Amino acid sequence: MSIKLQSKDGEVFEVEKKVAKMSTIIAFMMEDVEDGIIPIPVAAAPTLSKALEYCKHHVSEPKPEPDPKDWDAKFMRQFDGNFPELVEFMKLASYLDIKGMLDLAASKAADFIKDKSVEEVRELFGSENDYTAEEEKALRAEFPWAF
Repeated sequence: MSIKLQSKDGEVFEVEKKVAKMSTIIAFMMEDVEDGIIPIPVAAAPTLSKALEYCKHHVSEPKPEPDPKDWDAKFMRQFDGNFPELVEFMKLASYLDIKGMLDLAASKAADFIKDKSVEEVRELFGSENDYTAEEEKALRAEFPWAF
């Protein structure tokens, strides 16, 4: 048995129901959809494809690996140097409510920001500094470890 998922850019993916049910949200939606298509409005096709690759691997019972995390580490290397793509993947993992995938993406995001200054993190996230000079000075004095 399979189900169809449609990305926000219109691409349709047909996947086994057991793969789709790794997502709490999709499992819930499947109750209301007989032979239709479940829209995934937060993900473009490339991101949804990556999420489905993750789910297909983790739903099956793969041959024992020397280290079960080897596959995950290799899988996440595709995001090396591409923080915006990782953020999209992380948003999708959150939307679909797939804990293992979200934990993996969040860990990779933490690696991206580790050892960066506040200014570098702001740039990475495209976030503006909306503190006044006085507010920032007070924050830096109160929380020097964060800067």
